[in-house]
Amino acid sequence: MGVQCAISLLVVVATFGTVVAQTAYPVLNITKGAVLPTLQTLQPDAGDWITLRMLPATIQGPGDNTSADDPYIMYTGRTYNEALVAGMIRIEQGETLRLKVCNELPAYMPDAIGALNDSFATPIAPLEEGGVNVYKDINILANHLHGFYGNPGTENIACNPLPDNSSDCYRGDNIFADIPPGSCNYYQYDFADVASPGALWIHPHHHGSSSLMTHTATVPVIVNVNPEGGFDPLGSASCASIRQFFPADNSNEIILHFQTFMLAVFTEESQNVQNETGPIDDGFIANAVGSLPSDPLCCAGPQPLDDGTLSTTWDNTGDTGPDAGNSSSLLPFYTSGSNAQFSTINGAYQPIINMDAGKTYRWIMIQAATMKWMHLSFDKPGCVMGLYSRDANILNQIPRLTDNIAFAAANRVAVLVQCDAGSYQLQTGQGKFATLDPGCASSHCDLIQQPILAAIEVAAVAGTEPVSADPWGSCVPQMPPYLQDLRFVPSPCIKNEKNKKLHLSVSI
Repeated sequence: MGVQCAISLLVVVATFGTVVAQTAYPVLNITKGAVLPTLQTLQPDAGDWITLRMLPATIQGPGDNTSADDPYIMYTGRTYNEALVAGMIRIEQGETLRLKVCNELPAYMPDAIGALNDSFATPIAPLEEGGVNVYKDINILANHLHGFYGNPGTENIACNPLPDNSSDCYRGDNIFADIPPGSCNYYQYDFADVASPGALWIHPHHHGSSSLMTHTATVPVIVNVNPEGGFDPLGSASCASIRQFFPADNSNEIILHFQTFMLAVFTEESQNVQNETGPIDDGFIANAVGSLPSDPLCCAGPQPLDDGTLSTTWDNTGDTGPDAGNSSSLLPFYTSGSNAQFSTINGAYQPIINMDAGKTYRWIMIQAATMKWMHLSFDKPGCVMGLYSRDANILNQIPRLTDNIAFAAANRVAVLVQCDAGSYQLQTGQGKFATLDPGCASSHCDLIQQPILAAIEVAAVAGTEPVSADPWGSCVPQMPPYLQDLRFVPSPCIKNEKNKKLHLSVSI
């Protein structure tokens, strides 16, 4: 992922003369075919706070807009710390994460509530119109630590210590606390000693803006076992032989943070489904693009928008392209072909994952998406996967051998991986795992189909035996108290045999 100043972008805008860009935003280039970027570990400041700053940036790539062979996007989005992935946070059980989240996006007050055509893109306070699931308030931020086991942050428990200013501080995960432009919120997350180790993730959560922001503003959080009194799922006797694959220095760990860009150019106005105040929030950036032209940080611009069709949802003036429609907001938005939808890992398109033959790796995968799902597999035999954790909850027997992973939006999945020497591809929705659900009309049901999510290059190692069908064996891990199987636990509240049929029959 490269960063450059958006000077050339501003020159183009000035040449067309239809608008004057206000700011030179940094340009984040989505690279293609590079070695998998390693996510930096974010460090706290002197006051022990880790800071995330919501800032605008122009996102472009991974193609060059000369053909449809590679997807190409160019739009101005919202990022944390001016990066596609700001980094990662690592925490141990029993420790406290202190997080400062600042909204540095611009805003203005609407002339009057209801003047939505000109103002509902960037008000400084939430608008009441339209309910909670439409695009609006799209520069207002809220914060969520997804998967956190702890206080919800809504009980007015004071942070300890308090930040050295008057900003709001929440002790726990208060998803309802808005962060208007120009302000910061503080969050204190106290991790329990029994918190299950695994992957969580931070993402925006204000209803109306979260889908648009979440495309490029997410941070993985890795919870590790605290060797000094933390709960260790591998502490059971049966897991003694498995422990070697979980070294304390995490030397075999590979973090894979997935992001999916969904930018659709609709060919008919009717496809841009919306109510009287704005488009329905279905996870597609294009709905915000087409319906909020006054948003200075969203996506269309004075350049002709050529989506390869003969119609457009834009303002239908002055375009020289075949769709005869010029867009009307401040910065350019393009797609190659009629639509662009693709997934990246650690901010890179089709990155290269380097491994050694015969070595066991731990892949920790975070699906930082708002919609759709993946069905992961390898393109050919030679690699073995063993699933051991889902959503930071260890399985009741590990690892579970599999040749595919169902990977929904917001899921976190951890697997052991071992491969023979050779070249492989990590893919989604390919071959026998390309099953679609024709009976479901929701975007959540759509399967992402991408033949190359990552290229995997496995180097030969002298003396290494071919990978076996079961290279790890299995064990029964310890479970924290809140993950106990309750299906067969007698309940003192059940007084007769008839009512026992109502007994809780799920594990939580």
